[in-house]
Amino acid sequence: MPVGQQVPADMAAGQPEPPLRASNTLACRTKEEERRIICAALAHWESCRPTRDDLPDAETIDLYHPLLRPHFYIVRIHDIIGDSLVEHCGGALAAICGRPVVGQRLSGSLPRGIAADRLDYLDAAARLGKPMAESTAFQRDDGQVILFRDAIMPLASHNGCRLLLGAISFRLGTENDL
Repeated sequence: MPVGQQVPADMAAGQPEPPLRASNTLACRTKEEERRIICAALAHWESCRPTRDDLPDAETIDLYHPLLRPHFYIVRIHDIIGDSLVEHCGGALAAICGRPVVGQRLSGSLPRGIAADRLDYLDAAARLGKPMAESTAFQRDDGQVILFRDAIMPLASHNGCRLLLGAISFRLGTENDL
């Protein structure tokens, strides 16, 4: 503690500093349902791998899994990540984007508030060939704040085609969540 700064009463009494509240972190501001969906998606991806060293084939993923169906999406990766196409999309990604995105290029379908970060994130998952998960928040053009969790999981390449399986869950937030 710097010289001349008053010691807080709880520290002066020998009391430890209060722990950081979990709700202070963005990752914890999403709810248990969002965490459960992403964990279930990662577990499903893992269960579809033929061996621990192999990626699952797209055909082994159950896109109609009762819990995960609205949260799954598939992206066909192109050399320029922004040119990649959304091949399959549950309702969650379409709701975040505010429109249907199947058959659309990523660069034109993702909301401006997250487009650059999401493209980098998807590109990293494709290059590394490893699943990645994150949680973040952004504000859409209409002013609505979206808090979301996302997992990106690479799938085995077919005929030179690289695919990514995504699972996304979200809830509406407020400006205090940014």
